[in-house]
Amino acid sequence: MSGHLRLGSRDETSFAIRYMEEVPLQTMGNLSFELALHPVPAFEFAPSLGLAGPFDGAMLGVRGRVWFTPEAAVHLRACIGGQDQYGIAGGLSARWPAKRGPQ
Repeated sequence: MSGHLRLGSRDETSFAIRYMEEVPLQTMGNLSFELALHPVPAFEFAPSLGLAGPFDGAMLGVRGRVWFTPEAAVHLRACIGGQDQYGIAGGLSARWPAKRGPQ
């Protein structure tokens, strides 16, 4: 079971609580809190805090996503915690029908 609760617009500043939604799951832990910021429409920056996962203690992370077209984006996530724990993940996003990206 997974899910999230987001307060605010997904294309503007928002706060999200996510349970079992990180991809890959081991990146931030089972429960995460994220503040998504959109300084420009094609860029998203989100600091986050991950808890209750396979790591010892909390993980602090950041996620960035850049929309190159309304249909395609690249994203990167990095996180760090105590006990020499760290993670990095990246990927591509494709969306159809296109609803986001540079205007």
